[in-house]
Amino acid sequence: EAVAARPQQRMGDCVCGAAARYRCPACSAVSCSAACVAAHKAATKCTGKRDRSAFVGLGDFSDVQLHRDVSFLEEAIGVSDRGKRWKPELPGKKQKGGGAAWPPSSATASAASRRALGPLHREAAQRGTELLFLPDAMERRVTNTSRFDRKSKTLQWRVEWVFCSGADAAGERLTTERVSEEAPLSSALDSLLAPAGGNAVTRQRLRRFVDAGGAGACRLFLLKEPSPANAKTYYALDPAHALKTILAGKLIIEFPTVHVALEADAQRFPLVP
Repeated sequence: EAVAARPQQRMGDCVCGAAARYRCPACSAVSCSAACVAAHKAATKCTGKRDRSAFVGLGDFSDVQLHRDVSFLEEAIGVSDRGKRWKPELPGKKQKGGGAAWPPSSATASAASRRALGPLHREAAQRGTELLFLPDAMERRVTNTSRFDRKSKTLQWRVEWVFCSGADAAGERLTTERVSEEAPLSSALDSLLAPAGGNAVTRQRLRRFVDAGGAGACRLFLLKEPSPANAKTYYALDPAHALKTILAGKLIIEFPTVHVALEADAQRFPLVP
């Protein structure tokens, strides 16, 4: 035997007199069209958004409300996790150099990792460089070989080079595992471009830069962090300066990435105003 369909409950009439089709999630007011919804918001200053943290009595609590609360908590956890990945919370006292406190409160960071990164973070802060570390599993964290040399009292930076050439948007990526903070940046670049034992393959990969005149013909840029993905800006670097001078007053994530371009490609790097 067929069961009769349940009649749909009438929502009531809109303020304009027409049959209502929509109910406001924020205040439950009914409306019939987008125009009436806009008029309702303008007249009552209603946001039209349901208050996700509003109190719901036990008698009114339903499976739908439970699902909404669980989704809200999951979103909050996701936002918190993304925030930790971008800039981990650094509790405790301020360092003498004015940088953020150490060690980071990462549950995944081992004691050995904290011991290795602590001096690096502290010394960078004393030099005016804000250094951020990613979670242990991130590739940039794993490959970072930057260290503080206690014997020479200098920072030894891992430097990533991105050689941007013509239509190649990604560029050729190379790394120098140890660059002293006191050495001119041009000397590290020369080790890749100038003739030297064992770098023939590298020079062949960078033939366009070698033929243009080597390090002296290159423009160097450092991405300003943070920058929107669709509006990146860069610092123009003086290759005669040392990394200690170049990185002062800048934010670095793990280690510096230097973009190398010839004069013809320099317009691809909008400068920080």
